[in-house]
Amino acid sequence: MSDADSKIMIASATSPGHTQRVDRAKYMAMRDALIAILPVDPPGITVAEAKAALLPRLPPRHFPRRRKGRMVAQSRPTGPGSEGRD
Repeated sequence: MSDADSKIMIASATSPGHTQRVDRAKYMAMRDALIAILPVDPPGITVAEAKAALLPRLPPRHFPRRRKGRMVAQSRPTGPGSEGRD
């Protein structure tokens, strides 16, 4: 798959007119997992319930920092003098 095929353009649901290029495989994996856990009938589920149901369904291939049903935060230094440090 070429680099052009590995990215897709998505539109923001909260910022009209804003679009962004994202990794196709990762987006589709998240989309498929989200569709699988969302209830068809009201009242729906809370964000916390969705996250708890969604994270275990995400493939480690596309979400390597997902461990035991939760995302592991990536820590980065911030503030003056932190540029270029890892």
